[in-house]
Amino acid sequence: MTGMTPLDLLMVVRGEKIGFKAWAKDSYRKTLLRLKNESLNEIQIDVSRSGLTAKTGETQTIGLSYPVESSPGDHILLLKSGQEKEMVFNSRCLDRGGKPPENETEFVLIPNLLADYVADLLQQGADQGEVWDAIESRKGEITRKSPIPAIVDKFQ
Repeated sequence: MTGMTPLDLLMVVRGEKIGFKAWAKDSYRKTLLRLKNESLNEIQIDVSRSGLTAKTGETQTIGLSYPVESSPGDHILLLKSGQEKEMVFNSRCLDRGGKPPENETEFVLIPNLLADYVADLLQQGADQGEVWDAIESRKGEITRKSPIPAIVDKFQ
C-alpha cells in the first residue's frame, strides 16, 4: 500500500467520502460490508476502530476483525476513486449479554470510535472469548467519546 495514513471507517462515512452498508451473515461471527469510494482520491480505510449495531431493534455491538479470505492484521482496505467493494469480515460481538443479530440484519455504525484496546484485539484476530474477557476486565468500556455526531447511513 502507499504511504498514506489509514482513515477510520466512521470518519470517512461521516465525511461523506464513503458509501456504507453492512449486514449480519453469520449472526455476530461474519459481517458483509459494502463500501463505495465517492471521493476523487484513493482512500485507505481502517475498519477495526468502528463498531456496528442493528439499524432497527436492539442487538449486540459488533466489531470487524479481518476479511474471511484474509488473515489477522488485514484490517486496512484500499479503495480507489469510484471503486465499490463488497467483502465478508470475521467479526466479534462486543457485549456478551446482548441479543445476537439474525442473519441479514442491517447494521449502522455506532457514533463513537472503539477504544484502542478493542481495536487492537480485533486487528489481532482475537477469539470471541478473549474479546469478552478483555472488555469485562475493563468494566465494559468499548468506545471512546467522539465530539462530532455521526451521520452514518448514506449508501446510495
